[in-house]
Amino acid sequence: MKAQAFLELVGKARAEAKQYYATRKNYPHEASIHLIEAKRLEKLVDQVVSEGRLEADEPTAEEAQQLRLQMQDERDAADLLAG
Repeated sequence: MKAQAFLELVGKARAEAKQYYATRKNYPHEASIHLIEAKRLEKLVDQVVSEGRLEADEPTAEEAQQLRLQMQDERDAADLLAG
């Protein structure tokens, strides 16, 4: 799973858990729906954690450009040292 997707999954699980706690006293039926969804999402989180690895996200266009510039700077520096 990509790192960003994992963070979104954790965020959804936390949001459902918060909704459960916010509704459990006054709206028990609604709270039970949130609890079931929170537990379902937490199982998915646990599954990813048990795999023990996340895939790196693709770099944004800006990050890719910065990486290209950095690599060019390193090549230029190496040329100066070799020259």
